Amino acid sequence: LAKYFGGFYNELSYRDFTLSFLFDYNFGNDIFRNYDQRRNDLNSSNETPSPERIEGAWFEPGDVAEYAKLDRSRRFTNGLTNSAYVSPGDFIKLRNIKISYLMNRQLLDRIGFVRSLTVNLSVNNLLTWTNYRGYNPELGTRGEPLEPGLDNLRYPNKTDFIIGLRVGL
Repeated sequence: LAKYFGGFYNELSYRDFTLSFLFDYNFGNDIFRNYDQRRNDLNSSNETPSPERIEGAWFEPGDVAEYAKLDRSRRFTNGLTNSAYVSPGDFIKLRNIKISYLMNRQLLDRIGFVRSLTVNLSVNNLLTWTNYRGYNPELGTRGEPLEPGLDNLRYPNKTDFIIGLRVGL
């Protein structure tokens, strides 16, 4: 679980324009990349290790390597958790940014029945700053709340672009 988490929201206005943004942060937690260990444990002939695992493997005496020799006859983890697949889960995310424009009142008077009209452009999940080695440091546990910090290959949150129109009659 994260030691520190929260967010920062601000809204700035100038004339008929408004800019708002929301940052989230999460610090002090570790994430076990379960999918990565399962892919790289060589327990099955149907698995292909990751390129990092192949390039960082030991091959001959004198090699300085990050991982042990690639050998399917030897089980590296025997199903146990390997700390080589634990990564810091810290991140800062620009969760939402929104710009709004309130239409000029003189222009709306020509239309007659419209009192206010605001045009919005919003973007969700725009940027994430992290050193996490997996796909997404902002984990969901696939519906299992008793497994925080376990990454079973959750893809990054998609970026949403939203255009809105608010009409006051």
